[in-house]
Amino acid sequence: MPIHARPHLSTHTRGHGQSAVAGAAYRLGIRLVDERTQIIHDYSRREAGDEIVRTATVAPPGAPGWATNPHQLWNSVEAIEKRKDAQVARDFRVPIPHGLTDQQAGDLAIDVAQFVANFLGTAVSMGLHRDNERDAVGELKPDEKRGFHAHVYFPTRKLQCWTGEGEPVTELGWGPKLSDLANKRASGPIVELLNQRWAEIANDHLREAGLPADRDHRSYARLGIQKRREPKMGQAATALERQGVFTDKGDDIRQIRLPSAVAEALHAPMLEAQRRKAASDRRRETLPSAPSQDEVAEAQARGRQLGQNAPLVDRFAAALPAPAPTTRAAFVKLLLVVRRLQRVLAVLAGLVPRLEVAREARRRTTLAHWQAQRDVDDLTPRHAEAQDAVETWIQSHAWRVRFRALMKAPRPRSLVLLERQATQERRWLKEAQRARRRGEAQEEASLRRLRHLERLREKSGVRLEQGLLGLNGLDPGAVGVLRQVATEAQLAWIDQALPTAPEEPSPSPPTPTIHPSVERTPEPARRRPRL
Repeated sequence: MPIHARPHLSTHTRGHGQSAVAGAAYRLGIRLVDERTQIIHDYSRREAGDEIVRTATVAPPGAPGWATNPHQLWNSVEAIEKRKDAQVARDFRVPIPHGLTDQQAGDLAIDVAQFVANFLGTAVSMGLHRDNERDAVGELKPDEKRGFHAHVYFPTRKLQCWTGEGEPVTELGWGPKLSDLANKRASGPIVELLNQRWAEIANDHLREAGLPADRDHRSYARLGIQKRREPKMGQAATALERQGVFTDKGDDIRQIRLPSAVAEALHAPMLEAQRRKAASDRRRETLPSAPSQDEVAEAQARGRQLGQNAPLVDRFAAALPAPAPTTRAAFVKLLLVVRRLQRVLAVLAGLVPRLEVAREARRRTTLAHWQAQRDVDDLTPRHAEAQDAVETWIQSHAWRVRFRALMKAPRPRSLVLLERQATQERRWLKEAQRARRRGEAQEEASLRRLRHLERLREKSGVRLEQGLLGLNGLDPGAVGVLRQVATEAQLAWIDQALPTAPEEPSPSPPTPTIHPSVERTPEPARRRPRL
């Protein structure tokens, strides 16, 4: 049984700031207006046929006509839900098997969407998306591993449908909630049935395409596959990883996955012996992401042609002679390690301006917070003095205030002026306090940002050190070649990460054979004792 992805069901709620209209617009790649919030969600810039392969909105038999219109459907979903933390929609994310064409993958996704619509009795919006060219940790996917996934997006309520049998409903609209899916215990059998039906539909389409029908909805544990589950990355961490920024969640996944090229290189002798003993293990002679012979030659050609404008890995390949068949495996491992070092160096180079901006923002926010605190300190006694002046005047002229109040006459002008001054001082003090709170929050945010970038730089520096150690373990002369082809900025980072050789103790001066002369006081002559 091959290892493959399984479907995943998630819930969208208003309590998490999610909108059914926004979710449908993203999955269908269209422009929708949320009539409840008057917010426009425009995802039409996503090119149809490239990122979004196929879309459709289906409904069960007897559903109202507007149920297949995305604008009317999802705005009615938002209108029917009244709670501020309401569950508005669910997303059944379905993986599409590799090897299917765009048309075959679209037919499979529509069959799954129609089954969900008929089974749950609700409308479904389906969007077939092409997988990103990079995985969750930013590694480039091979072409044979880049396929499709479908979003089967449906509301949390049933539709009132009439198929012509029984008494017609008074109004075709929304029915009760699909409460079984909201209950963790009750939703288990339903999710199991949805996953099982996905596997059956996928296997049917695989047979029609002449491919092995090997989809199974059961978990790895139930199938007896020893594979550790990878934690969820989340949108923010995935976006950072695909931009070349390392994250803690990405590090957790990298620790779970197969050993790195450096670890495999360190165990190369043992693996080579195993390959010679077992002919069935010959497939492991080349790494899944290892470049082919043509790619190695192309890298060397690019490095010689572009010179310093070529990427670091191409310059490194051009500086070495063409590998022989017996040394190609070691050559490929060197390129894999250098490619990872190139990525780490790019992250470190990108951190330099970001750290400068973060330090400047930290200095600016600290100064603004200090100025706001100083304004508060200056305005607090002024406000207290203005308040004391008003109270003192009222106590001194209590009879005038009472008499004018009884006569419904205007308040004394001197009191009015004092009250205006006190009101103005109070307004200035509140503005200064708001500026202080705002400055404090900005200062804390800038400090967190600066610390995050410093931790990222420290972590990238550790990765660079580990990569250089691994490169030195593969070939002691590879680090010297890398230093020769690196740019000045890259060389500075490499030299900083290289371990410094311990200083040899300076040899002690040789012991002189002739001792320096020392002035001594002549001893008095000793007399011979008398016998």
